Amino acid sequence: MKKILYITFLAVSFYACDVVQQSDSQMKSNTTGKAGSLARFAIQGNRLYIVDKTSLITMDISNPSEPQQTHRTHIGFGIETIFPYQDKLFIGATDAMYIYDFTNPDRPELLSRYSHITACDPVVAQGNYAYVTLRSGAGMCPRPIDELHILDISNAKDPLLKKVIPMQNPHGLGISGNNLFVCEGNFGLKRFDISNPIEPQQIEFLQDIASFDVIPKNQLLVVVGKKGLYQYDFSQTPMQRLSFIPAKQN
Repeated sequence: MKKILYITFLAVSFYACDVVQQSDSQMKSNTTGKAGSLARFAIQGNRLYIVDKTSLITMDISNPSEPQQTHRTHIGFGIETIFPYQDKLFIGATDAMYIYDFTNPDRPELLSRYSHITACDPVVAQGNYAYVTLRSGAGMCPRPIDELHILDISNAKDPLLKKVIPMQNPHGLGISGNNLFVCEGNFGLKRFDISNPIEPQQIEFLQDIASFDVIPKNQLLVVVGKKGLYQYDFSQTPMQRLSFIPAKQN
């Protein structure tokens, strides 16, 4: 079967898109591929969703060799990341998190906007909760704030802040089952048990790797670090490093 591979290292995204027709129910429940939380694009069914600094762009990739733009939705300013979950898109901006419904795949509909202090903020979601990291830094992250926000999204039209957890300098994050991974930039990588979704319990802190984003899937964790790309087995505690691909240093 023919496959098209979409890769962008800046967005930390890895996607393999099968050229097949999917039913509406499949499109709503299945994400084609897996991306990190800092990604600027997401694939659902035969649609590719891309965020630029102000907009959400919809591309029809039914014919992957000739993608066609079908719609552009203006969101606002400072748009940074996109994360697909079920039939929704969670979009991170410097001052807010947006939730869009894509029941109509070509015209995603805004459901809600959760405002926060200006900071860089990737987001992931699972079940009735979304996890947002806010971090300080230069450029678009000028405020001295480093936190993990936990939101109740059981009503996607009215997300509610349930808990704020102080962090050191959180970047990307990932979620899988009872595991929440938070990259602390130059400080390392944290792993939390979220058996209780609003009371994460830290179970590991790898301080020997500078980490910026993660992709968890099938008990494997891909970590994008300052020195290269790591792969861990997180089926056990502590996690076991399986491989490392060094990045070329300038």
